[in-house]
Amino acid sequence: MMVGMPNKLGIVVVGTGYMAQQHMDRIIRIPEFKLVGVVSRDRERGRVIERKYNAETSFCDLSEAVTREDVEVIDINLPTFMHKDATVKAAQAGKHVLCEKPMAMTLEEADEMIDVARKAGVKLMVAQSLRFSPAYVAVKESIDRNLIGNPVAARTLRIPGDGYPWASWHLKAEEGGGILDILIHDIDYLRYLFESEVESVVADGGTLVWKNANVFDHAFVLMRFRDGKIAQVTESWIRPINLPIIWSLEVHGTHGYISMNNMADQRLVVYTNQGTTFHVRVPEADGCHDEIKHFAKCVIENKNPVIPPEDSRASLEACLAALESIQTKKHVLLPLR
Repeated sequence: MMVGMPNKLGIVVVGTGYMAQQHMDRIIRIPEFKLVGVVSRDRERGRVIERKYNAETSFCDLSEAVTREDVEVIDINLPTFMHKDATVKAAQAGKHVLCEKPMAMTLEEADEMIDVARKAGVKLMVAQSLRFSPAYVAVKESIDRNLIGNPVAARTLRIPGDGYPWASWHLKAEEGGGILDILIHDIDYLRYLFESEVESVVADGGTLVWKNANVFDHAFVLMRFRDGKIAQVTESWIRPINLPIIWSLEVHGTHGYISMNNMADQRLVVYTNQGTTFHVRVPEADGCHDEIKHFAKCVIENKNPVIPPEDSRASLEACLAALESIQTKKHVLLPLR
């Protein structure tokens, strides 16, 4: 513990929706944190969530929360279009910021978030949860152990389950939109897995079913990386409401192949060019818990988070390139201009 650091970090969660409550479920089990309060524009809802998670208080506005001297961390769980303003307000008040993905609506907003946090001397991390999710951690470790040689291509699929319904802002492009909200998961993870930057994107998709929305409800994305690797990403909100969450990942390597599927009996399987097949045990862990606890440790020990904000900006840039490609029906080169 750093000199002058309290025994517990005071944290305020901004938002009361699905992800805010997912975070609070974990925060109350992390001994390094004290849940000081929750921010909600709806005073009564804020009080309900305050009582549910035994927080000390609730606030109607973030401006009230950041004046508290016993608050060191602000955890932002708002629709994407609100991320920048909340981050800037918290950072300028000297608070460390954990912000839900996607980082922001635009690269200009992301740059402002990074700049303000740097000038204020506070830590900023975007919650790119797949980097902490046990199955995805196991895939990365398998590749780092050279089980399939050098990864050269990958394919992912993600369909939200019944526990993650449409929110009103998912239907509005100007507030973030549903496809961006899930596309960021796999694009960020593939950049991390390949340890390479996206060079070009071509994508297709559209509003195929949710005609009351002005956002895409399905997308196919093909990316080429600077070192020649390629990846295909499929994201869709088109599903029966009772469909369980579906996610999968396939990685082709110079010496083998990895298959990971949450619906399979054997979730993670490695096939090698030597003809051997083996199952990789996925540990029973909670990636969301580990992600939030990691940020607490970074604040306490004054260390940089494993996901620097510049990294999250790069993932956002690739996502925005995919959306541009769908809209223009053109191949999009990075960096965006």
